Amino acid sequence: MTENEIKNYIELGNLVVKIEAQVFNIEKGDLNFQIACIDKYPFFDGSGLLKLRKDALKEYYEMLITAFFCSCKFTYETSDTTILEAINACVVHLNDVIARRSFAVQGLPMAKPLYDLYNCAYAKLLKLGLKDNASDLERLKKGIFHGWVRLG
Repeated sequence: MTENEIKNYIELGNLVVKIEAQVFNIEKGDLNFQIACIDKYPFFDGSGLLKLRKDALKEYYEMLITAFFCSCKFTYETSDTTILEAINACVVHLNDVIARRSFAVQGLPMAKPLYDLYNCAYAKLLKLGLKDNASDLERLKKGIFHGWVRLG
């Protein structure tokens, strides 16, 4: 187990916790927005709050893509089964966060290089006999993306 692999796992774990906090912030902001609309009906201007929500969702999407990329990359690059299990624990946690969120988001298109990296990580997990890990990674892909598209 190398020091770099441990750092990668910790980085992924921290990112998953930040995503969970971002989901909470978006849900809390949505609730506050609804309450403000009701309190000030019919004289409420929510344009400023809508911009904040769009910015929060943009950051949320960016973090999701980064977490998926890191999950695939670290899975593909690591050689230690303990680290693979730790990465899978992060993937499972992120899947749970995505499943519990109370707001709907649109699935993102997946770029071909990311799709290829996912396939390499998925194949590695299957080759090592870690079918549950591969299934969790696939569930994460389906929770974020709706497919892949060719760029360029």
